[in-house]
Amino acid sequence: MIEALDIRPYDRDVFMRWREELLSGDEELEQIVREELGARVRRLDREGWRDLREQGSAIASFEHHDADRMFHVERMMRFITEHALENISAEDVGRDVGLHPNYAMGIFKRTVGVTINQSIVRHRLDTAQSLLISTDLPITSIAFEAGFGSLSRFYEAFHDRFGTKPGTFRRRLAKPPRAREVHATVSGQIADVD
Repeated sequence: MIEALDIRPYDRDVFMRWREELLSGDEELEQIVREELGARVRRLDREGWRDLREQGSAIASFEHHDADRMFHVERMMRFITEHALENISAEDVGRDVGLHPNYAMGIFKRTVGVTINQSIVRHRLDTAQSLLISTDLPITSIAFEAGFGSLSRFYEAFHDRFGTKPGTFRRRLAKPPRAREVHATVSGQIADVD
């Protein structure tokens, strides 16, 4: 992982916009984003970047107790990634890494910037979003496959994060059927070609 030496306040907004546009289904827009990402990497190469594991970086500069904290947070994130589709809670995550749940929730929030429960929901929403894009499963099945115990909670969380309903999201990504092209043949008759 690399990090720009100069992180601008608007970088997060730009990356979130790129993510949205990559998932838009608009092939021309997706190509523009790929070119913008390529330009960003070239700019990083020109302006400077650092390996997040190198001495002096944000991750490597933690003192020993901070390194322990990072170790626990990484283990919590791994547990969430591996078990988010199951019925887990913040207490389960803390217990898995051998920490009191309140302490685990505190260091996770301070380090990652979101709560353990928010991280679980985000992982579930990412899974649901992938299933909406890549399958024809009914939305109810997707909600439960993604680990939501309640359909209403799924709809609420999906709308909060993506600003739309799951069905609308899926329809927006669906490509329209290819229009039939009409060509004149040599003999002057009209033929349909797919």
